[in-house]
Amino acid sequence: MVIRIATFDKKPAAHDDEKLMGEFRNWMKSQPGIRAAWHAHDSKTGKAVSISVWNDMASLVAMKERTFPGGPIAAKPDKVEVFDEVDEF
Repeated sequence: MVIRIATFDKKPAAHDDEKLMGEFRNWMKSQPGIRAAWHAHDSKTGKAVSISVWNDMASLVAMKERTFPGGPIAAKPDKVEVFDEVDEF
């Protein structure tokens, strides 16, 4: 299992577009190897995170090579971390 955490110092404007994000989230759910994913933000600081859990590194890497049919989402994370040793409990 692999976990990817993208951190945004400020919530991306795209996250406020409910239609676009609904389509994007449905597309993400259809990607091979994805187990779960979340978008979260802190209303006080404006900071946001995107967390996704994948079966393996190959699934995560393959997703990065695919393009969302709705076009690119203008959401450039300030930091991305990938954790490849995960203990589920």
